[in-house]
Amino acid sequence: GALYRAALAFALEELGYEVVRNENNFELAHVPQSIIKQFSKRRQEIEGFLNELGARGATASEKVAIFSRQHKDHLPRKILKEKWRKEAQEFGWTNQQKTDLTHQPPISHDELEVMIHAKLSAEISTETATKQKSTFSERDAIRFAAELAPGTGLDVEQIINSVRHHLEHSPNVVSLVDINN
Repeated sequence: GALYRAALAFALEELGYEVVRNENNFELAHVPQSIIKQFSKRRQEIEGFLNELGARGATASEKVAIFSRQHKDHLPRKILKEKWRKEAQEFGWTNQQKTDLTHQPPISHDELEVMIHAKLSAEISTETATKQKSTFSERDAIRFAAELAPGTGLDVEQIINSVRHHLEHSPNVVSLVDINN
């Protein structure tokens, strides 16, 4: 989930797309909200189920996504692309806007800024984890840090390493298991 999205955001930035973090996910900058909403039908469906159940959070979202998934009719890619193009045009998205978005130089991040983001995301991840429960796993902390990563220039390896370093060296974290074994 979160690590995949962080890796995807990082890869998109390397291709020249600007990403903007929003809550636990990210969006492409310069894409109108009307387009994002139109092409996020599954997310809207999941949020509807969550509202009906009175549930929230990443774990609940994942469970609802799995249990509410319906069988899809698989259309040929050519037909799907044409359908998506027409839908986008109906919402004012032109081929020129798409071309402008896809022909940008790679997004570069200042190395010091990336290091600061790595340290802060690791620290915030443990704070977030302890707000939800008294104990948490390394995996929980990595997930929270990964949710903060889009748009910061952090790749997956940096996220994992910064969280592990923080867990091993922070005086505010008490390990209940020997992390070296």
